[in-house]
Amino acid sequence: MLYKLCSHCNKKIPYGKSKCSECETTYKKERWQDYDKRVRKNKDNKKYDSFYHSKSWLIVVDIVKDRLKYLDIYSYYILHKIEYGNACHHIEPIKTQEGWNDRLNPNHVIYLTDTNHDMMRSLYNTDYAGTKMMLNGLLDRFNKEFNPNLNKDMYGEL
Repeated sequence: MLYKLCSHCNKKIPYGKSKCSECETTYKKERWQDYDKRVRKNKDNKKYDSFYHSKSWLIVVDIVKDRLKYLDIYSYYILHKIEYGNACHHIEPIKTQEGWNDRLNPNHVIYLTDTNHDMMRSLYNTDYAGTKMMLNGLLDRFNKEFNPNLNKDMYGEL
């Protein structure tokens, strides 16, 4: 097995990871606290904040992670890299009426790395329809290749 050094504390870690488990936990916690403060805890976003902390959403997250084998399918198909995701992303943003109505449908959520999740937000700003079409295509392709017996209506809305 190949090893390298953690980018934060210089501990020896397996190649392919960027941080050791302690630094990863600290980084995730700080990142989510910052995101909550900037976005979710904003007085205009109270309904989104409560949604993202709801039991129903956490169930959807588990379904999506399991179905996508914890992989970032954008990295897999577009960047030709195998990377584990760490952020669920609604293909149709929940701030739209359609997105809000489908917010608990795992068929409309993908799993991405933080970097790719941030990039999707930028892509939505430049080509909203094209980005949505690309993500739906990646999800369909993945399901055909890795979940051929999946009935799209199987999970429905929770």
